[in-house]
Amino acid sequence: DLVLGIEMLRVNGAYTNEQADRAIRIARGQEDPRKFLTATEFLEMAARIKTPAPRTFEKWEASLKSFLQFANVTYPTAATRDHAVAYRGHLLERLAVSTVVTTLSTLAGLWALMEEINPMQENIFKGLTKRLRIRTNAESQRMEEAESFKSPELWEGNPQHIMIFKAILLTGCRLGEICGLHAEDVRADRLLIRPQQDRTIKTDVSTRVIPLHPELEYLQSLAKGHSGPLWPNLRNGNRWGVNLAKPCRRITGINPKALRHRAATTLREAGFNEAVIGRLLGHSPATITGSYGAVPWERLVEAVAALG
Repeated sequence: DLVLGIEMLRVNGAYTNEQADRAIRIARGQEDPRKFLTATEFLEMAARIKTPAPRTFEKWEASLKSFLQFANVTYPTAATRDHAVAYRGHLLERLAVSTVVTTLSTLAGLWALMEEINPMQENIFKGLTKRLRIRTNAESQRMEEAESFKSPELWEGNPQHIMIFKAILLTGCRLGEICGLHAEDVRADRLLIRPQQDRTIKTDVSTRVIPLHPELEYLQSLAKGHSGPLWPNLRNGNRWGVNLAKPCRRITGINPKALRHRAATTLREAGFNEAVIGRLLGHSPATITGSYGAVPWERLVEAVAALG
């Protein structure tokens, strides 16, 4: 009866010939059924392999959920290359190419982890971004940032916002790292970038110590006699400063990430090597050699001084 039902599904087009033949072999005990991972199981296993930051895990979860809903499948292991290609077309009709590339790259990374979990599993997103071209390349983006950036002397607007954007410019920190600073993170001559109970950081190498630029002494005044976050009003769940992109562009001429890029560019133009820049910005070393040794504190102080 089960085989007969499978044949009816084949005739009605609900099963392809390949699916029907495999289902019949399973029904007759000639082949073992495949174990399907649920989305939750897959993400848990992927997280054990990769140990992502909480925000990265949230991005994985959202991207996977959106794709599975589009493909109308319950299990990630049931998704096919055709589903992935169709999803790319769906995204291109609705989003900017750069956003599509980011989304597909996230999913390709997840399916690469699925290959580690199950070597028989195909990476259905592999190569889907190769022919996609982002209109604005990095060089033209840097030129645009250079033309749009306003000198800090010209910044006008919310004083709290100006303090935050200036701190990004003079440390190279991420927006969330500055907005989530605690009073205990501000010392006499340095800032401690570290995870707190109410604030995560991107990766392990993001934990670092940054010399305090003289123009950021106002952070000491804010921290004096207080405990906890310097700007508790900028918290949204476990994220900090999520609505400051537009105010930043209005005040500084560029967005918060571009302020961080500008800090890195300033340091390169001043002759500092990638080890120093990476230590300040919280970047992972690009090579195995780069993970060895330490950057002298005096060199970090010099680098921060070059930012302002």
